[in-house]
Amino acid sequence: MSNLLASRFATSDRLAIHDMEWLQQGMGVKTVKFDVGVGGLPPEVNWEDKAAAIAMIDNEPARSLASILIWSTDTNWDWSRHFDTVTCHLAENMIQRCNGDGRKGPRACKHTLSELAQLMARMVLYFELYELWDIYTVKGRLKFSSIEVNSSTYTNIWLTYQRHMIDDLVSMVNKIDCSIARYRKNLNFENS
Repeated sequence: MSNLLASRFATSDRLAIHDMEWLQQGMGVKTVKFDVGVGGLPPEVNWEDKAAAIAMIDNEPARSLASILIWSTDTNWDWSRHFDTVTCHLAENMIQRCNGDGRKGPRACKHTLSELAQLMARMVLYFELYELWDIYTVKGRLKFSSIEVNSSTYTNIWLTYQRHMIDDLVSMVNKIDCSIARYRKNLNFENS
């Protein structure tokens, strides 16, 4: 990954996790301290507690998004499974919305509705993770994402569903924030 692209990762305000600094601080594997809590002091919060905060997120797509945002800079970690979990969730939501709106698959296009939803979900997550929206035109985004839909058709019909996907990402971030805040509150209560 280029340095320029890497520097843009997770810079979107919509993907900002409130407790990100707390989560990232000390998340690398460290030597275990066996004397924690000696002398009546509460044990310090370590990387295991922070990893548990992520594991306790009860919504799988939100947990996957949190994992991507926290650990994807680790070059030894394969985040493709988590990326797929989030994009499948976004695509499923789009298909449900299309069904509710009576929207059929795109016309004059080789994609089925399911294929289009998956391609759009991948585009939305990728463009949001790297804050690329302002760099590409609609036509450029579609080309980059292998979406074979006319750009004006996309803007007139499918852009609404793209916006819903972004709203779904924001909703996942809200679930992450609530879950981590609840975990930290319980952790502080137990250690007091």
